Amino acid sequence: MCWYVAMRPGKRNKLDKANSPVDALMDKVEKLKASIRAKVEHPFRVVKRQFGYVKVRYRGLKKNTLQLKTLFALFALVDGQAQLDGGVGMSASKGREIALNRTKRASMSLENGLEKPESKASSLI
Repeated sequence: MCWYVAMRPGKRNKLDKANSPVDALMDKVEKLKASIRAKVEHPFRVVKRQFGYVKVRYRGLKKNTLQLKTLFALFALVDGQAQLDGGVGMSASKGREIALNRTKRASMSLENGLEKPESKASSLI
């Protein structure tokens, strides 16, 4: 497997895109690499910054792996909902905010739904 590291920005700015077809092609390749990198790094940014997964406590490989998979699944839901909401004239960040609020409300209602039967059962005893 051959890995291609992106060109440094200063070196990319020095390319003569107007006069050299080779430099113009290299610039297009660098732009393609940058767009792929942005798509790959975006979920990690959301998981770390918005979901707060910055420091990992050692709880075992299975638990840490499960938590990461859950966070990335949550990102997929938030991002998919943001794309749906963003398609109606709304900014993508606003769509993500709305989707994140919906996800929080849904998780809170699940937590409340799980607690209600316990409180009813304890009141019967």
